[in-house]
Amino acid sequence: MGLAIGSKNIATIGIIILEVAISIYLTLRLNSSLYTAMIVSTMASFWALMFFPANNSAVMRSAHQRSYGSISGLLRTLGDIGIRGSFMVAISVASVSVPRSVAFEVFIGTINIP
Repeated sequence: MGLAIGSKNIATIGIIILEVAISIYLTLRLNSSLYTAMIVSTMASFWALMFFPANNSAVMRSAHQRSYGSISGLLRTLGDIGIRGSFMVAISVASVSVPRSVAFEVFIGTINIP
């Protein structure tokens, strides 16, 4: 007989470990080991894979059957808003903190655009 772990428990564990991973990301500096970043990214990715399906399952399980379509649409819309919002914040922070010449070197491979 296997151990039954509900989707709410998996989602809770997943979001807690994602929070730990984000906290570790906040401590990374320019001289931090690349391996540390890779390990934290792997940890965050794995637990995100645990959190999102379990969270969606828990939300859909609590919805009434006649409103599955609208709840599913709302869930996806809010997820998209979250993803696009995080990209917007990350790009805004990067554009303020990364010098123009470094951005050109990283993304284009040159310091000046002809």
